[in-house]
Amino acid sequence: MFDGQVGKVDLPYDIKPDHTVLPVVNPPRRIPIAIADKIKIELDRMESIGVITPITEPTDQVNSMV
Repeated sequence: MFDGQVGKVDLPYDIKPDHTVLPVVNPPRRIPIAIADKIKIELDRMESIGVITPITEPTDQVNSMV
């Protein structure tokens, strides 16, 4: 189903944020030790293919990992 470039849209699109919504910083969720290595491997894989990028400085909005 997702053969090729992940997360790439060939059609033009326009994202319009709702500026009336206040930014939120959610606390990090605890990860069970039993799956921590698997999560790290998947995050590294997603970073290597360009799906996510690491952020090293504070931001206005932070969401928990799902």
